[in-house]
Amino acid sequence: MLRSHLLVSAALSGALLVSACAGREARPIDTVKATDGQMSCQLMIAEVQANNSRARSLIKEKNDSEGKNVAVAVVGAILFWPALFAMDLKKTEEIEMRALHDRNRHLVNLMGQKQCVNLPPTSPAEADRKNRLKRAKEAQKTGAQPDCADVGGYETYYKETGNVCRI
Repeated sequence: MLRSHLLVSAALSGALLVSACAGREARPIDTVKATDGQMSCQLMIAEVQANNSRARSLIKEKNDSEGKNVAVAVVGAILFWPALFAMDLKKTEEIEMRALHDRNRHLVNLMGQKQCVNLPPTSPAEADRKNRLKRAKEAQKTGAQPDCADVGGYETYYKETGNVCRI
């Protein structure tokens, strides 16, 4: 009897220790920094591009975390329920991506006030969309239909341009 209580206590203690390690704490960046007013257009563009690159990394990290959570949930439900404590339920990546997006929007607003040219996209999705539209325009200049794979797929291209692409 005492031995079974010790085993249960040990299992719960181990599960609690594992749950403390599940996921990392969010470290969102500040939207506004004291030095923003002194930044040049080129420096702001570089920071927006770096933030977009970091956001892409966070998207991959989020997808990996979700995959691991599914695996842990299956193991926990079928084999060893304390494994469920190892799931990463923190919204770390989402919090950090929101902060990056807010920072980018702030920087683009500042660039507009400073009358900078060639304002960069404020998110990876917007950057991808701009690149797709650029490739579509280049294809239209030559009179050729772009490949659907190059412009985000048939439906996306049709919604954005009203034209069809080559499948």
